Amino acid sequence: RMYRKHIEYIDEEDLYVITEFLPQVSWSGLYNTIPAAAGHHIMEGRWIHDERILNDYIQFWFTKAIPVAYTNWIGHAAWQRYLLNGNATFVQSIRDGLDTTFREYYISKYLREITINNSTVAPCWWQDDGRDAMEVSISGSGCRPTIAAAMYGEAETIVKLARMEPLNRTLELEYIKWQELSRSIILDRHWNEKIQSFAVIPTVPEMNDDSEKHKVTEDVASDCDLSNVRKLNETANVRELLAFMPWYFDTLIPNEQAAKFLPMWNELFDPNGFDALYGLRSAELRHPCYNYS
Repeated sequence: RMYRKHIEYIDEEDLYVITEFLPQVSWSGLYNTIPAAAGHHIMEGRWIHDERILNDYIQFWFTKAIPVAYTNWIGHAAWQRYLLNGNATFVQSIRDGLDTTFREYYISKYLREITINNSTVAPCWWQDDGRDAMEVSISGSGCRPTIAAAMYGEAETIVKLARMEPLNRTLELEYIKWQELSRSIILDRHWNEKIQSFAVIPTVPEMNDDSEKHKVTEDVASDCDLSNVRKLNETANVRELLAFMPWYFDTLIPNEQAAKFLPMWNELFDPNGFDALYGLRSAELRHPCYNYS
C-alpha cells in the first residue's frame, strides 16, 4: 500500500517514476525522485505485474536523470529484476546507459587515490557521507565500503550484460577490471583487523563534502574523540552498520575468503553492538561517539 503511494505518473512525459518522499522536498531531483533509494525501489518493486512501471523508472535514470547525486546500485537491481521476470530485451536496453554513466560520471566523481603508510598510492571510491545517505556518521566522509560495493555491483552488471547477445567482449574485459578493482579495494583496504569489520577510510575533506553542515546532537559522550576515530587514510575505529554493504552483492566476497570476514556478523546480535529492541543500530552502542549524530 505504501509503495503504491510512491508510484507517480508524469502526465506530460507519459512516464512512471517512484518517489522517495510523498511531499516535495528541496533535495530531490527531477519529479521528486532521488537515486539514493532507487535500488531499493527496484528490488522491492520487481514483483509488480505491470512491467511498464519499473521499465519507465529504470530507463528514466539513464535517459532523463543522471543517478550520480547519491550512492546507488540501479544497474544491479535491474539485473536482479531480470532474473525474476526474464525480460532480456529490456535489461539489454540499459547496457549503453549504464556503461556511459559509469564511464563518464562515476569514475570522475568518485574514484580517488590515497597514500597508504606514507608511501603506497592506492585507488579507492570516495563519497560524502551525506551523499551516501548516512549524514553525520561517526566515520564521516572518505573512501567508503558502501560506494565501493555499489560500484562493484554496477561493474558486475555491465559484465553480465556484455555477455548477452550481441556479445561485447571488449566491454566485458574492461568491466571485469573495474569489478576486480572494486573488490580488491574493499577486501584489501577497507577491512579493519582490529575491530574485525569493514570500515570507512577518512580522507582530507573535499570542497563538496557537506558532512559537517548537519546539526550534531548535544549529548555526545565527553570521551568521544573523533580525531582518534578518523585518522586520515586509515580505516576508522568504529563499527557501523554500513560495513555490511559488501555482503549485499553475493559474489563480492569469494567463498574461500569468507571465513576471514564472518566474525563481523556477531555484532548484529550483540546488544552492545547493533542489536536493539526495534531493529538495528547504525553504529555500535558501546562506542563513545554513539550519539554523535
